[in-house]
Amino acid sequence: MKIPIHFDTDRECIERALVSLALPELAVPKIVRMANTLSLDKLQVSEGYGPQVAARPDLTVSVSAHDMEFDHEGNLLPLPF
Repeated sequence: MKIPIHFDTDRECIERALVSLALPELAVPKIVRMANTLSLDKLQVSEGYGPQVAARPDLTVSVSAHDMEFDHEGNLLPLPF
């Protein structure tokens, strides 16, 4: 029987996932966050995607880069769109 991995908060889940990637210390992770897979017209992407986004004239940056926002319990705040 396989038991899925579980973490108490979104913050812990994201931190553990990033550590598991074994990226070089200076590497910038590439993260995409979407409200749902049926609505991909607005996404949050990490700074690691900066060059790819800048190279696409069909994409628009609507909010400047900022840290992920968590509530007092360590869970992600809802997307602002």
